[in-house]
Amino acid sequence: VRDAIQWNQDWASWLGLRHTQLNRHGVLTDGSQSTSLKQDFTTPWLSTGYQFMPEQQVYVSWGEGVQALNVPFSASGTPYDNDGAPLPAQRTRQWEFGVKGHCSQTHWGVNLFRTQKPEGNVIGNLYTVDGDSLHQGLEGQFRSTLGAWTVDASAMWLDAQRRHSADNTLNGKQPTNVPVHTIKLGASYRVAAVPGLSAQAALINEGRRMVTPDNTVQVPAWTQLDVGVRYTQRLNNQALVWQAGVQNLTDARAWRSTPYQFQHVYLLPLAPRTLTASVLVDF
Repeated sequence: VRDAIQWNQDWASWLGLRHTQLNRHGVLTDGSQSTSLKQDFTTPWLSTGYQFMPEQQVYVSWGEGVQALNVPFSASGTPYDNDGAPLPAQRTRQWEFGVKGHCSQTHWGVNLFRTQKPEGNVIGNLYTVDGDSLHQGLEGQFRSTLGAWTVDASAMWLDAQRRHSADNTLNGKQPTNVPVHTIKLGASYRVAAVPGLSAQAALINEGRRMVTPDNTVQVPAWTQLDVGVRYTQRLNNQALVWQAGVQNLTDARAWRSTPYQFQHVYLLPLAPRTLTASVLVDF
């Protein structure tokens, strides 16, 4: 259920309410270890905005969600006492305060956010919900078109910490596989001499990540540069879109992601320099 209220020319509110029924079952293929869990949640969402100038708005929002966790089957050889069981789903919560606007060919926005979400961990011989992680940060977006150029930029700074864990050595630590910052820059240029032809470039930089929950191992920041061209060809009432590009132009070597699951570390590398080509036919 959702609604929007326009209080006057400048003030507006948006609100919603979602009811979720979770009915989860699990069983091994041999028919053993049957588990089930039923839960109901009603989660609200509310936002209020003030237009302080035409097409420029400051806003605040708050909402709840639901995150379901399951117990993995132990990869260490010694099974958990609750192997494969669904854990009680938990509420997530997020606050956001921001400013956004539109002016001519430029869109922009800046916001502060604060998100709480549950974490799972092994306590004794049980895999269970073990406190949460708090993610606080600042992010911004910018997009502008000037003549033949279109520029996109976004950046996020993030401070994430584990909280309320039964293992006090984890409290205050940074969750695994969470970059401390992300920066994305993109640009495209329409070639006036060849209608339908454009060139693009994109630069991505992600900050360091923790590999292990105790933060004793981490991977450094990495940067990837992609370039490409795009040509839209008109044939009667159809369109053919030709694309070619090079991903990871500098052939950078790095670990792009470091998920920690089932008490194991997984290191996922950046793909090496890769040439791509495609054609899309619009019927």
